Amino acid sequence: MTALIIGMILLSGVPSPVARAVTAFNSGELYLRTIGMEPESDFRRHGATGIPDYAEGCESSRELDWELELWNTTMLKLWNSINTAETNFTARAGEEYLIYDSFLLFYTCPEGRYGIPIHPEELWAILHHLGRNPSAATSQISVEGWYPGLSEPLMAFVTQHDPVYEVIQELIERGREATPVE
Repeated sequence: MTALIIGMILLSGVPSPVARAVTAFNSGELYLRTIGMEPESDFRRHGATGIPDYAEGCESSRELDWELELWNTTMLKLWNSINTAETNFTARAGEEYLIYDSFLLFYTCPEGRYGIPIHPEELWAILHHLGRNPSAATSQISVEGWYPGLSEPLMAFVTQHDPVYEVIQELIERGREATPVE
């Protein structure tokens, strides 16, 4: 289905930056592009969303400004269509859980419940895995959830070879170091 949508976008005469942003998002990438700082310089996040800003350098031109505006507008629209109050997931790793609901993430274990931060690209990595990898395979980590665009809640398993494995491990570690929710 996604390949069909991408094909339609490319054939419909949609500007190239829009098509590239859609392709990147559908491949699991979530970032905005900016100018005014050197590539590889200080890492920044978009003030309103927390999405990473990646530098394109310091040189500005009318064409580059237009391209970046189209890319960023498209990426934000795609993100806002996924990141809603109804978006949710539960990741289970043994007796440890990551529960995301109503824009909040909690780490839950036998010792308690802890609120922890989650960055947009981490959330998108988990949701993207969920939407791309429902399978009958099993592993020690499972993810079940839903976001707009899925017809029904899905379950996916995460193996050590999946790119999202490191994201989930990082969130679990963040939860282990958090202070309890009162």
